[in-house]
This record gives sequence, structure tokens and C-alpha cells, in this order.
Amino acid sequence: MIKRLSVVMALLIVMATYSTGAEVPQQTVKIGLLGQYTNIPAIHIENDELQIGYWVDGIYESEAVFSSASGFEFTAYPGMKGISKASFPVYEDAMEVVNMLRSLELPAYAGTATIGVWRIYLGNSGEDKNAVSTYTTKASELAGFQFYQTEDNGERVMMDGAGPYAVVLENSVNLMPCVAATDIGDGILDLGSRSYRGTMEIARDGLASVSAVNVIYMEQYLYGVLPGEIIPSWPEESLKAQAVAARTYAAYYAFEHPKYPNKRYDLGDDVYSQVYKGCNVEKASTNNAVDATVGEMIYYNGNVIPTYFFASSGGHTENSENVWSGTVPYLKGVPDIYEQDPERDPWIVEMTGSEIGSILQSKGISIGSVKDIEVKGYTDAGRALSLKITGSSGSYTLEKETIRYWLGLNSRKFQLLKADYSPQASQTAINGILKMDTVSYNNANVISGSGSVKKFTVPEQVIVISAENIVNHPMVGGKNGSYIFAGEGWGHGIGMSQSGAKGMALEGYKYDEILTYYYSGVAVE
Repeated sequence: MIKRLSVVMALLIVMATYSTGAEVPQQTVKIGLLGQYTNIPAIHIENDELQIGYWVDGIYESEAVFSSASGFEFTAYPGMKGISKASFPVYEDAMEVVNMLRSLELPAYAGTATIGVWRIYLGNSGEDKNAVSTYTTKASELAGFQFYQTEDNGERVMMDGAGPYAVVLENSVNLMPCVAATDIGDGILDLGSRSYRGTMEIARDGLASVSAVNVIYMEQYLYGVLPGEIIPSWPEESLKAQAVAARTYAAYYAFEHPKYPNKRYDLGDDVYSQVYKGCNVEKASTNNAVDATVGEMIYYNGNVIPTYFFASSGGHTENSENVWSGTVPYLKGVPDIYEQDPERDPWIVEMTGSEIGSILQSKGISIGSVKDIEVKGYTDAGRALSLKITGSSGSYTLEKETIRYWLGLNSRKFQLLKADYSPQASQTAINGILKMDTVSYNNANVISGSGSVKKFTVPEQVIVISAENIVNHPMVGGKNGSYIFAGEGWGHGIGMSQSGAKGMALEGYKYDEILTYYYSGVAVE
């Protein structure tokens, strides 16, 4: 069933408000739904009403609204087709011809080619050239205007559930839920396992499968990002800091230095961009953090920067040149001593020499049986710079982040424990009456920064916080045939520590103070 729209144009460049009171236009961003809705046989949208239209210079121009009790299914419409040379301004006019041709058993469909242009398409998916030739000849005689044959353009998609016959969609058609308001964020598109604000572009990109791209306001995109990147129950100022960092990261890689310049989307929905799960995951706390910082981003010398962030530093963030190749002035390591309650605990990974050798072999590197491993230098922050692996027939050195990626470690801030390592299970300390005493870590009581006392429950490592860093003291012994990596921190260590931001917020720091601490020499505006 189709409904005519009384208003066919909706202006989507709307005004938002900065925390300073200044008004700025919202910006849309295109998100490839790579996790679940890319290169699959069909995409089903559960909504019972759906409008189709096009984006033109920031304006969504709606072509028609359809209703279906069972939702709408989108599949590829490949192969040679017959297409009418004549066009029609609205769907209903095209459907008059379709119904006439259908009554004479021709496989005809109405299709939107561009704004205000509907044509008639002949042929089902997969039919051969001779069948399409027969259809075009017969339809030209019956309709009184010419049909011509055309090869598959690699873009046509079929929308089923739109009345008695399916509708053909040419490239760049966008789908939008039917809502009273014109704001694209007011309605929700239900794709089954996930739901999304904004509009949805279903495309083939030359394949026989279909993929979905979510076109959405930047601010509403962030609603679906923050819950996957930071704990929504954390302090408000840490959530605001994350909102500004996530917005800046998205703007940098979508518009300043495109991450996917040859794709129809600006960013993906996975960890290679930012984790985005649509509106199902939205929380009031993270939405409020986005709203409280609308439009605010981080600038260095007037330019938007790539605002890297990670879960936990383990006591000190890192200089960019110690992670990647270049020195970046705003990505300098800083002490992260407020990270006293990290999102992730200190960790231990144990690997045998044969396991490490297998990893090297999987990368095309053969050095025989692994005989020894050595850390060849640490950064000032305490991360391993290189790891030399010596085998029976050669050696190989892992550099910087390759250490973490290849060995599957949580960070490079670790100590390497070999067979001859023995832990120091006790320390000499001054007790309450200023007398030297020996303290055993076994079953010790620990006093936290807030003054609460709890039993020491992580015997593998003792963590000591200094004014400049956090140092781990492994409490496990070395083992013959094994290499033990005892570390702290999760992630690359560049930029903002999310656990550190939480700690700073608990100490009373505001979100802009948090951001200007972790990103050197920047302005938040």
C-alpha cells in the first residue's frame, strides 16, 4: 500500500546548541553496518511504514511512503533488464502501466531512478537475455512507448512488501521511518536484531548481495557509540570527556582524513572506527553527556585531531613515536596516577616456546625451536619497545605494537618472567609505631584510597602507585619451558585513558580539564 506525502521535502540541516549557547548546524555521518548487515543475501526492515527518498546537499527529498504488515525485504536485483524510456513523476502513475503489463503476464515493476523520476522495469532476477528481449518488444507495443535492454548496473535493489508488487530501487536510495516530524532522528528503523535512528541506504556495490549504511546525525550516532566505549555508570565528567573525544575522532576520520575514501560510508561500526550498535544500547547517562557537549571537539592549532583513547594505561600513557612511527605533539605520554580503579585488572599471560614459535611461523617467520626471549628496551612509561626471540636456527625481533598484536597481549606494559624468576613475597615497612617490620603479601589487608579495608585477593601481582607511574610486582614464580608476561593496562596507551578519566572525574576534574591533560596543548571548543 502506498501513501502520498503532502510534504515531499524535509530540511535536515537543523540547528543544535553548544553549551556556550552558540547555534551550529548538525552534521550527518554515514556508518557502514559491517558487523551484521554487510554482503548478506537479504536485509529485512520490520517497520510497517517506510518512506523512500534521496539525500541532496544535506536535504532528504522523500519520494513515497509505503505500508506493509510484514515489513520490507531488500535483495539484489541483478541481471539484464528492460527499462522504459518514458518516466513518471510519481509512483502511482508508473503503477498504472505496471498493472496493465502485469494483467498481460509481463514481469513489470515500478522503480525509482532519481528524484521525481519513476520508470518501468521488466524482468525477474536471473532471467536470460532472450527473455528480456521478448519482454521489451511486447511492452513497447502495449504501452505505446519504447523499452530498451540494459546490462546489470551492479546497484539495483528490489524492495518487496511494498504493495502487490515489489519496487525497484536504483543506487543511493535512502529509507526513512515514517514520523510526524521531519527530523531524521525522531523515528526508528527496526532491522530485527538492532534498531537505528536516521535513514538507511541499502546497496549492492556490484555484488549479488546487499549491505546497509546508516545515515545519521553525528550527535545521534554518538548515542550509539558511547555505551560501547565507556561504562555508562561512570562519573558524568568522564562520560562528557568520552563524548567530546568520540565526536572529534569521528569528525577527523569521516571528514578531515577519510578512513574509507573509496567506500559509500564514512566510518564502520566496529573497533576499526568506533563500536556503534544503534539505538538499542542507548543509556540516559551517555545520551546526556552527548547533549551536554553538542558540537564540542578538540583542536590543536585550530585543527581537529585524531583523538585516540583506550581502556587503561597501567599508570602512564605513551608518546606516539613509541607506538607508531611519527612524533605527534599533542600525543605525549603523561602520568596516569588517577587510574587507581581501572576498568580492567592487571593480567598475566603464559606461553610456551612452541606456542610463540607457531605464531611466528603463521606470519611466515621460521627460526626453529624458541630458546630464549629478551625485552630489548623499555619506554620511559614502562612499555616494551622490542622483544628479541632467539631460536635454534635464527632470531627475530618484534617491534612496538607488533609485540601486542602478534602475541595477543593486553598491552606492552609488562614484565617478562622466565624460569629463573622468583617473586619477593614480603617487604620491609614501617608500622604504626614507627618500627621496622616485615610485611607478607599473603592474606594481607589492603587500605584503598577511600580508606576502606579489604583482603588482598590478587596474589599474582602487587601494584604500587608512585607520583609518576604505577609499577607491578609479579608474585608468581617462573616456570621451565614457559614465558610469563605479567602486565597492566589494556590498549595501545596513546591519548586518553578511559579509566584515568574516570579517576580524574572522581577527584573533581571537569571534562575539559581531563581532555587537556591527556591531549597536550589542545583546546576544547
